[in-house]
Amino acid sequence: MKKIAWISCVALALILINQLRQPQKSRPKLTEIRAQAEKINPEAQVNLGISYYKGNGVTKDYVEAVKWYRKAAEQNHAVAQVNLGVCYANGNGVVKDDV
Repeated sequence: MKKIAWISCVALALILINQLRQPQKSRPKLTEIRAQAEKINPEAQVNLGISYYKGNGVTKDYVEAVKWYRKAAEQNHAVAQVNLGVCYANGNGVVKDDV
């Protein structure tokens, strides 16, 4: 049993080392996302909204998140519509409205 545990640990270590050596996919910078969002790209708009909602790379701002969610939701972006609905349900950035 100890031998199996040791082999498992070595295998896991090798996997982790291999992942560290591989170049990581770079995530788009917030400035790039904002530029795309302003060009009316709904995917970028919802991502910018998420950034504001969670405070990723910017100060947390529910009102700004709602603004970007709404822009994407008006273009029938499903995730934006759900996120906007959550904001209304919780009263984040808008007056709470269960309807």
